[in-house]
Amino acid sequence: MEQNSVLVAEISDSTGDLTAMFYGRSKIPGLMCGSKVRFRGSVGIKNGAPVMVNPAYELLVPGTPGNPPTEG
Repeated sequence: MEQNSVLVAEISDSTGDLTAMFYGRSKIPGLMCGSKVRFRGSVGIKNGAPVMVNPAYELLVPGTPGNPPTEG
């Protein structure tokens, strides 16, 4: 039996928390704790919490249009 990989990313911002699940993936280069990312897709509810399955994503780099530099 073939094992399926699922990468789960927990996202938090000022609007709340969301779980993104990527079936068939074990990693996404550049996606790590503290990364800034934009997800696009339909949101469902699982166990009372918002979830996106295989959303389109964009890794954001500080200082690019639409993403102001972070202060550090």
